[in-house]
Amino acid sequence: MAEILAFVEHDMYVRNFLSSGAFDELITQRSMKISPSELVTPEALRPWKAAFVRGYERHPTNRRVVFGFNKLAIRRFRHLSTTFAIKQRSGIPFGPYDLRDRIKTHPWVYDHYVAPRMSSRISANESLEEVIKQERPKLVLFPITGVESTGDELIQLSRRYDFRTFFLVNGWDNLSSKTVFGELPDYMGLWGRQCQGDALTIHGLPEQRGFLLGCARYEPYFSGRDFSTSPFSFPYAVFAGATTPYDELTPLR
Repeated sequence: MAEILAFVEHDMYVRNFLSSGAFDELITQRSMKISPSELVTPEALRPWKAAFVRGYERHPTNRRVVFGFNKLAIRRFRHLSTTFAIKQRSGIPFGPYDLRDRIKTHPWVYDHYVAPRMSSRISANESLEEVIKQERPKLVLFPITGVESTGDELIQLSRRYDFRTFFLVNGWDNLSSKTVFGELPDYMGLWGRQCQGDALTIHGLPEQRGFLLGCARYEPYFSGRDFSTSPFSFPYAVFAGATTPYDELTPLR
């Protein structure tokens, strides 16, 4: 059994929350356990093998449900975020909005019909529930960008198994660019004041339920470094990439 249990959906979260050391103290002092999804590769898990318990599989139907809900939420709340407005105009990444979508995102229809029925469309994820039943956690951590259906499943399971949910926002812009949560977790871990403002104004998270944690994977770049001199003896350029799945070597070359 694990008092604190973290569900890790992707290798990206292994890098950002495990390799960064953000979970080190919880693993060593609180015996936190980690459950990986089928997306996490064995190679990524190897350094923390002792902390891992049985894994889970993402629910394909729920993923489609959440994708459709996210598409509607973006248009419904486009007035709250410039990124939402751009996405609904461009149709990227959700596709164009047809007449049915426009009707569903009318404020009255969305607020009284679409949003209240969201939770009832989420099916049980048996593999996820088996991990909860085995570990019986008091607190569940879940790194999230905002698009994972696993978060909705965990919120529903928290009512049945009496644990608290703590979502760890993965990126500085996730709360203003991905969706508006159908249901809120008990707590959120936020990067800074901008993220806190987005949680409050876009998602309606009460201020006392959001905690400013910073960003563990960026901290080493700003601690114990002398930026007055170059670390290299040759000319160089710093390239700020977007995200790892993209081919960034080609434009560099």
